Amino acid sequence: MDTIDFFVFDEVTPALARDLAERLRARPSAPVTVRVNSYGGDLAAGLAMLNALRAHRGAVRVEIEGIAASAATLLCCAGTVAMAGNAALMVHAPW
Repeated sequence: MDTIDFFVFDEVTPALARDLAERLRARPSAPVTVRVNSYGGDLAAGLAMLNALRAHRGAVRVEIEGIAASAATLLCCAGTVAMAGNAALMVHAPW
């Protein structure tokens, strides 16, 4: 089965969240790889993306290829995560 490759290489927006949800709904059991290089964006859109990935029946892999910051860090909670050796993760007030 072909993997769904989904790129989050810009701002996290409601349109991006909808695109992800539609792609996952079209192939409910396919494995998915989410490739991230984003400074974040809309929190509600990030939560929608997280929930869509958690509800997906296929395997979920998240690869941080540059930076995952702010709302983009939510995607790291959706499945198996791998980070490039020089990638960065930024969480607001992590205490």
